[in-house]
Amino acid sequence: MNKLIAAPPKAHHFIPKFILENFTDSAGFLHFWRRNKPAGVVFKAVPRELFFVKFLYSYDKGEAKDHSLEEFFANEVEAPAAPFFARLSADVRRGVDPVLTPVEWAIWDTFIYYQIKRTPLYIDSIAERADLDGLILKNAEIYRPGAASLIMKDPELRERILKNAKVAAQRLPPSRAIQRVSKTLGLLVYYLPDRGKSFIVGDSPIAVATGAPNGMAAQKFMFLPIAKDIALGFGSERRQVTRVEVGRDLARTMNEAIAARSVMFAGQSPNLISSLSKAVVGRPIVGED
Repeated sequence: MNKLIAAPPKAHHFIPKFILENFTDSAGFLHFWRRNKPAGVVFKAVPRELFFVKFLYSYDKGEAKDHSLEEFFANEVEAPAAPFFARLSADVRRGVDPVLTPVEWAIWDTFIYYQIKRTPLYIDSIAERADLDGLILKNAEIYRPGAASLIMKDPELRERILKNAKVAAQRLPPSRAIQRVSKTLGLLVYYLPDRGKSFIVGDSPIAVATGAPNGMAAQKFMFLPIAKDIALGFGSERRQVTRVEVGRDLARTMNEAIAARSVMFAGQSPNLISSLSKAVVGRPIVGED
């Protein structure tokens, strides 16, 4: 009997579904708002229906597609992170300061490295900043005189080459310099003990805010919400985990930071999403820090 082989998914989620599920309401829905909608008009959907782009991580070979990058993200990045984040979150909610094993530190380093660079907004901003299209034409001409002209005359070919260059960039592993720096950084776990408050998730899921959590000196800090009550960020201390309780004011500041840099954002509370939409509507999207 022939075995049925599952077709590769077309919807490539740039925020893992296991994270999106941590932001749903009691019925399993995410309440969301997009910038092309009127302020205060909130919609809802299940996690699989949001924060994805069709074939975002697939190499376009013309008649076929190579889905190896999507498989890498699913199997090598997300699969180890899901149980690790669940264990970390459970410890924090119990009031325990988590202690990470060397394997868990490696999981975190890998996950955050790829999460930073895998979102469509970030991919496009880096490509624009580096003039990736121009670099492709320049290198094509060096490799084969006249190639740039041929590419420019074929919009579909040009778009396919640009898309594949972006995908190739996503697969590049961290440099040795990045690895050295990451091994010196601790992990801050921002925790919302007030069950009446919650974090949101945006299509630019990593943001920078300014505040003074739990008596810490006021400073800019980077954070990534991984659940409605938990966000993760880099610590400046040695390799250790520090649990930081977040009050209502700082929670609002962090949520506004996510909303300000996102085209779409979502969360468990329609009232919160509505309020944040009114706070950022009409304002330009905050760029990468």
